[in-house]
Amino acid sequence: VVVLALLLRGLPAGESRWLQWRASWLNWPQAGRGLLMSLPIVALSGWLVERFWPNAGGSNPLLEEVLNGRSSLALLMLAFTATVLAPLFEELLFRGVLLPVVGARWGIAAGIGVSALVFALAHLSLSEAPPLLALGIGLGWLRWSSGRLLSTVVMHGLWNGLTFFNLVLLGS
Repeated sequence: VVVLALLLRGLPAGESRWLQWRASWLNWPQAGRGLLMSLPIVALSGWLVERFWPNAGGSNPLLEEVLNGRSSLALLMLAFTATVLAPLFEELLFRGVLLPVVGARWGIAAGIGVSALVFALAHLSLSEAPPLLALGIGLGWLRWSSGRLLSTVVMHGLWNGLTFFNLVLLGS
């Protein structure tokens, strides 16, 4: 709450729609385009990490426990958290607050870059940081180009949903 208050303090006066939370069916195509544009870059950076830094770790013990336990309720709760709650919270913080505040002070490139870097580091996994940085840049670009935060929430949810679906398939 303190960090949020400090960040909001840096917003230009009179900026009433700083989140630009406009719901529209346009959010889905924008999110899909952002996802399709980001996917190859994220995949390439993940492949490079695996190629040059094998066995770097980065797995989540809670995720492994849920996937190995095969509890339907636990899987549903994890899916909801990954595809709805995490994207909503993370996009509000990184692209809803951090990107516009940094962007207003140092330019949009700095806003996208800083929000992407903090997003990647917040996941606490060095091996996943490069692909998450690439994803964060894609999400930042989508936020800036669409002018809508909801588009990034949808894209982030789609990304996490694809990742979750992949993990469930590979875990079975």
